[in-house]
Amino acid sequence: MLERLGSEKAASGGLRPEARSCAQRARFHDQHGSAMIEFAFVFPLMLTVLLGIIYCGIALSSYVTLANAAAMGAQALSISRGQTADVCQTAGQAILNGASNLNSANLKVTINVGVTSLNPPNGTALVTAATPPLSCSSGQAAVVAAQGKGAYVQLTYPANLTFFGFNGGTFNLTAQSTEAIQ
Repeated sequence: MLERLGSEKAASGGLRPEARSCAQRARFHDQHGSAMIEFAFVFPLMLTVLLGIIYCGIALSSYVTLANAAAMGAQALSISRGQTADVCQTAGQAILNGASNLNSANLKVTINVGVTSLNPPNGTALVTAATPPLSCSSGQAAVVAAQGKGAYVQLTYPANLTFFGFNGGTFNLTAQSTEAIQ
């Protein structure tokens, strides 16, 4: 038992815990700078997650804009029967108005009229993967002949999720809308 007390006394420097100096206690409990080191490890991860959320938000915003533009184009196409000489130009202008914050040079438009099935869309193809401004000389006759059937507009827009040199991928956002031709 005395041996044990002697080894404890030697391990503690020969002093009782309350008799140790402040320097000896501080040596075991000094944590200055540890918060800075933890922050240095966690901050890059938090910043990457934050930027990922922002970029996904931008992609989602682009998709919502694209879906709205497709709906506007289909609606303009469906009600322009007999009112304009170039229905594709009317639909194209409605699409551009709806997608004003997207780069129109990257926007691809497909328009079908007389659609009765959407998978795949059938009917008369007026425009296929074209970039606005649109024009189709035979569009008016096709729209008049398709009264009561559907006007189908599909928009495709590239999305790029690259940040900090990390390539999150490039993919196409696609939105489509169908309206009954009146």
